[in-house]
Amino acid sequence: MLTTSSHPKGTPTPSAPGDPPSLVTGTLRRSIKVKGPVPAGFGRWLAEVGPTAVYGRVQELGGTAGRGSVLPPRPYVQPAFEQLVASGAIARSYHLAWRAALAH
Repeated sequence: MLTTSSHPKGTPTPSAPGDPPSLVTGTLRRSIKVKGPVPAGFGRWLAEVGPTAVYGRVQELGGTAGRGSVLPPRPYVQPAFEQLVASGAIARSYHLAWRAALAH
């Protein structure tokens, strides 16, 4: 859910408030990392997925950026997560990982 528009570096973003950020260099997309899964006790597992780019949070949630600019939210993580849940992709991945782990 990260690439719905693009523009050349150094030009203002054309994405509308509420739309995902525009693709410029791909840094934000490449910064999405997965940490885990790790045991979280009582048969639970924990994983974290999100951007490591410093501007990732302000793009997702909006807020004050460099030089006092106020950016509107341009969500891209939450909509992508919701799309993966709705499509069943997360559940399929979970079940495939367990099958593979149990087969060894």
